[in-house]
Amino acid sequence: LSVLGCANVGKTSLMQRLIGIPFNRKSSSKPSLEEEATKYCVEVQTSGGLILFNFYDWGWEQKRKDENINQQLMRGFDGALFVFDVTDRRSKGDFPEHSDWYQRAAGFDKPWLIVSNKNDQKKKAVQDGEGQALARAGHRRDFVAISLVDDSGIDEMMLMLSKLMMQDVNLSMTGPFRAASAATIAWSDDKAAQKASSIGLGLTVTKSKRVLVVSLNSAVVGKFTESVADTEFEVEAASSAEECDSEIAAAISSSSGLPIVAIAAPPIASSSQQSALQQVAQKHNIAFIVSVPRNVLDGLKRN
Repeated sequence: LSVLGCANVGKTSLMQRLIGIPFNRKSSSKPSLEEEATKYCVEVQTSGGLILFNFYDWGWEQKRKDENINQQLMRGFDGALFVFDVTDRRSKGDFPEHSDWYQRAAGFDKPWLIVSNKNDQKKKAVQDGEGQALARAGHRRDFVAISLVDDSGIDEMMLMLSKLMMQDVNLSMTGPFRAASAATIAWSDDKAAQKASSIGLGLTVTKSKRVLVVSLNSAVVGKFTESVADTEFEVEAASSAEECDSEIAAAISSSSGLPIVAIAAPPIASSSQQSALQQVAQKHNIAFIVSVPRNVLDGLKRN
């Protein structure tokens, strides 16, 4: 899950509280501003079994300035927490921008839990009804009010999140939430590896076609590569329309190497860049696809 919200609303303090670190008003901890978001692993024992949540907390303000957001959201594409400060109306008003970025990166069908923080404060600039209205305005959304000072609403938040993600309104918590154990994380990683290895019934797929992915971020290219790992498509990074044009021309003139059948770009690519890439694709009569990594295979098959 992606943890979203503007600076100083308590996102990192909330994540630390979930893994057992007591709230500290003087804490100056900030989420990572590097390429990798800060990951918090939390396990919850429920009536439906053990649930492992991987929360990705990162520096929204800095990433927005750097225009380097989508690849971070892709690390939390199963759903999102939006945290705002009840004493700051601007923090709640930022929801449309966060929502737009997230939906373009991860899809429009993902669940959201909207969390109002600092409800221990007497002077509130945002009322509960406004948070509830945000939840009612979309599908698979819910709202909860919390305070890290007195821990109010934290258990309710984790139960609500469990119900929302598992789509089970009858789910109940049968034990406390806590930092995920090494055994739980290892079990989850093993299950993910088994699932990945089972795709294609374990058969080795021969790569027969190349796709140029235009992105300067290696993490984005890596996500595209993962999405087509067990298919006939091979991903190759490119930085510009000019480089794509040169690569395609070289592939056409060469009798060796895989043919280039498509150019792909993430939705964050500017309209001018998309237009330039579209022209190159039309020039060489190949497909041009604008897509988040997880949907690129569908786009390739359609085209």
